[in-house]
Amino acid sequence: MNKKFLDDLANNTPNESMFDNIKETEEDLVAGKSFKNFKEDLAMKTNKMKSSLDKAKSKLRSRFGSLSNVDYGKAMKAVGSTMAARLTARGMIKRASGKKEKGKLGKS
Repeated sequence: MNKKFLDDLANNTPNESMFDNIKETEEDLVAGKSFKNFKEDLAMKTNKMKSSLDKAKSKLRSRFGSLSNVDYGKAMKAVGSTMAARLTARGMIKRASGKKEKGKLGKS
């Protein structure tokens, strides 16, 4: 990896010579993976998360009949605290307060 490239990039002084070996730079910026592989890994992780959420929702539906009667406390006992938190943050089940809303993680 070209250290000068990262220094120039950090100093916001790009120039044409910085992009001589863009593939090497691209791989260094995404943990040694090509951008294509990075996107494929991200898509796989997204699919795994969706699958996990679907399994948890299915388990809650079979136990409580519908997600409308499920709040964080009930979900935590049925599917575990981490999965209950994920479902709550995505607005799929009610919060402990009784409201059903998406979280604002990372939003100001």
